[in-house]
Amino acid sequence: MKKVITYGTFDLLHQGHINLLRRAKALGDYLIVGVTTEEFDLARGKTNTHDSTETRIEAVRATGYADEIILEDHIGQKIEDIVRFGVDVFAIGSDWEGHFDYLKEYCSVVYLPRTEGISSTMLRDGSVMRIGLLGSGRDIVEFVAAASSNPLLRIEAAYIKDALRCRDFCSEHGIPIAASSVADLFALCDKVFISDSCESREDYVREAKRLGKSLCSKQLLV
Repeated sequence: MKKVITYGTFDLLHQGHINLLRRAKALGDYLIVGVTTEEFDLARGKTNTHDSTETRIEAVRATGYADEIILEDHIGQKIEDIVRFGVDVFAIGSDWEGHFDYLKEYCSVVYLPRTEGISSTMLRDGSVMRIGLLGSGRDIVEFVAAASSNPLLRIEAAYIKDALRCRDFCSEHGIPIAASSVADLFALCDKVFISDSCESREDYVREAKRLGKSLCSKQLLV
């Protein structure tokens, strides 16, 4: 079995992260993803992380690409993990080109291309709003059409109880993630649009508000 490992903060998970995980997974048979802890990020001077460690882990898990998720919490851990797990390939974004060449002593090192036009910084700055969809009614399809013309909105994930139907819906409408649960959907988005025909709609609305997720209207208003 060919093992691949990658690391990241994965804050405000977006299409760039998803592309990196997909490309890393394609390099082998088993993908290990190291998610940095809040404490380690602070120790490295990264003070603007938005999502909690638990939220970031759940967001990575929801992509379906990670076979195993571990925490990265100290300097030097990459070598320890590569040896401990018997890793064959270390993969990381091309913005780190050359930085991890020292790991070539232990395994292959691959720098993966970045996805242009999207970053966690943009999301933190409010440049792009991640939208989640709940349900599959006609109003959802109308919403997708309206949102596609707004450059400040990005439909990040959708959830439908029927998993196969959810995957088909996401494939048809170009939605990156078919969430496996309502909790995963909420973890992946900033705002949610809930179909009028969605079962348990009122329960979902209450849960979204409890988690601090704003609701989108058909007119893309909060």
